[in-house]
Amino acid sequence: DTILDKQSFPKGNENSRILVLPYNVLITGDAYQSQEEIIAKNHLVGCLSVLKLGHHGSKTSTSDILLDATRPKYVVISSKKSTYGHPHQQVLRKLHNRRIPYLHTETHGDITIYINSIFHVVLTKKHTFDIIEPVIKC
Repeated sequence: DTILDKQSFPKGNENSRILVLPYNVLITGDAYQSQEEIIAKNHLVGCLSVLKLGHHGSKTSTSDILLDATRPKYVVISSKKSTYGHPHQQVLRKLHNRRIPYLHTETHGDITIYINSIFHVVLTKKHTFDIIEPVIKC
C-alpha cells in the first residue's frame, strides 16, 4: 500500500498515502518534507523515472534531500491557480537548479504516463509528448 505504513504521524497531510509504483514512479500525496526525508534517509526508494510532487508543489513538500536522493528524470505537478500559490517558486527553483523537467497540469492539462519496463510515454491534454527511459540504476 504505502511505504510509511508503520510510521505514526499526526492527522492531516502528514498521513497522506505515499506510493511507489512499478518502474520507479513515486507519488507523495500531500506529505510534508519530514516524510520525504524519512523516505530518503532510509533508502526506501532509489532513483526515480517520475516523481509526482507532494502537496501540489507547496514549499512544505519537495525537500532537497528527496530530490537529491531520487534524482527524478521527470516531475509532475498537479495544481491550478489558487490563493496558495502552488506550485511555489522555491520548489520550481529547486527543479530548475537540478535541471529536472516538469509538467504542470495548469499549463499542460491532464497528464498521462504510460509505463512499462522498456520506456515511459508521457502525454498531456495539450499534446506535449515525451519518451523517458526507465531508471535502471542510480
